[in-house]
Amino acid sequence: MSDVTMVRLPFRSRFREPMRCNVKLMTCRTEKMASPGDRFEAFGAVFEVTHVMRMRLGYVASDCFLQEGCVSYQDFLDLWGRIHPTKGFDPEQIVWAHCFKQVEVRP
Repeated sequence: MSDVTMVRLPFRSRFREPMRCNVKLMTCRTEKMASPGDRFEAFGAVFEVTHVMRMRLGYVASDCFLQEGCVSYQDFLDLWGRIHPTKGFDPEQIVWAHCFKQVEVRP
């Protein structure tokens, strides 16, 4: 597996269970941080990026909050605001959606 690129994608601790239980399957970032096929480690597991696409943050908040590991639209808004306190939530902002799947659990 030497041709696999390992990337660094940090996550907040609140996402441990949603990621390990295959509930959180997406992370949106202001920059592209991985490409399809890249892998990353988080919470004792290895995940593989399946898709990377650009989308409006408003769409993510309204239609993808569950895939983001949030329980509601408002939960996503609150979380985004805490992560990005200066800019805050702008529904027209274009972000990079990184979709992923768990491929390995490490002991």
